[in-house]
Amino acid sequence: MPKSTWQSLLDVASGKPNHTRQTRYEHWVVFHRWIAKPLRDQAAEMRAYLTAARIRVPFHRDHWAHLIPDGEPEIYAELFLDDLESLIRVLTSSISYSAAAPDTSQRGPVTPVRSTTGTLSALQAITSDTTRAGY
Repeated sequence: MPKSTWQSLLDVASGKPNHTRQTRYEHWVVFHRWIAKPLRDQAAEMRAYLTAARIRVPFHRDHWAHLIPDGEPEIYAELFLDDLESLIRVLTSSISYSAAAPDTSQRGPVTPVRSTTGTLSALQAITSDTTRAGY
């Protein structure tokens, strides 16, 4: 099974220092792959990660800032951190940490949700949809 974009971002940001052109480029590519994903897909990957890790992750901007590539424009950094904060808050309040990791192999069509306004309510709707559907 291929690695999720979220796991790839964690790996590339936590791996070798970004002092070579290649590692900086890899970090940039994975970061942009993540922020280009529809919020629904981001929520599914984060739900799988948080459930598998069986942890509740507090959100502190400083804790997650290392995932943003050096020199990234502030607009992308803010989009990433705002969406991540909403994802973590909604998902940690809705995940049953005693449950096994969700089976994502039978997903139906995905409707992209991407907005900087109403992100929290969109995430709550996504979370309740995936919870009711057994994801």
